[in-house]
Amino acid sequence: LNPAFLVGTRLPAYATAPGLAMLSTLGADEVDAVLAERPPVAHTRFTVTEPAAIRARLATIRRKGYAHTREEYFLGDYSVAVAVTDADGKADGALNVAVAKSRWKGAADERRISDLLLAAAAALSAAPRRSSAAG
Repeated sequence: LNPAFLVGTRLPAYATAPGLAMLSTLGADEVDAVLAERPPVAHTRFTVTEPAAIRARLATIRRKGYAHTREEYFLGDYSVAVAVTDADGKADGALNVAVAKSRWKGAADERRISDLLLAAAAALSAAPRRSSAAG
């Protein structure tokens, strides 16, 4: 992989694993607003651009706890990402591992990488707020 961008570069959330992981922490109205602000366009032939399909993906990501993309923004890029969240469960950022397609070992890599990222994100994310009434 040799994508020509710097850390901090803004990429379309719907086409990247970290973006999808962060979008998955938003409510339906917030997701719809993001998708309406800049309608999705294909960056590769694998980019998911239909809003209904993106919303369905987000439901799966919420259930699994991580996002996985295959060549949706960069050809040859397989990525797994997990949101790092604040005390309200909203994304502050994301952790991502990108692997070149030629080195990707399928479900074994997806499980190994997602397990590591989930553990790291749990350590970095804010614990849910406790009610002051709960002693």
